[in-house]
Amino acid sequence: MCRLSPIHISKGRGDSYDVAETSLHSDTITAALAAIGVQQGLVSSVQEFMQSVRVSSAFPFWKGHYFLPKPIGKLNATIEGKEEYQYRKLLKKVRFLELPLWEQLASSQQLTVSDSQVSGSYLTSKGDDSVKI
Repeated sequence: MCRLSPIHISKGRGDSYDVAETSLHSDTITAALAAIGVQQGLVSSVQEFMQSVRVSSAFPFWKGHYFLPKPIGKLNATIEGKEEYQYRKLLKKVRFLELPLWEQLASSQQLTVSDSQVSGSYLTSKGDDSVKI
């Protein structure tokens, strides 16, 4: 499905326009910035640039809602009103967590969320229509 957004990130292998990545990786960002820096005369070499910066990957966001990749392993989370086998199946599909939820997990807190907070491969902080991903 083609989504309207300010940027389309493709794998660059002749994929159709309907296939897009969700993250822009740090090496791609670094290479683009290094090329521009050298081209504009801001740095004397790519090596100089590479030694002077540290760049992280870019992750999905939507109108002030920022998402980070799901930590590796089983999420310390439950979904209200669901049996463990049901919520594990839903949470297994989650790839990104909204920043406040990610911070809770990072501080070893247990997450309890509602079913409406799971939106495909995204786990949102609020189970309302404020995040349309």
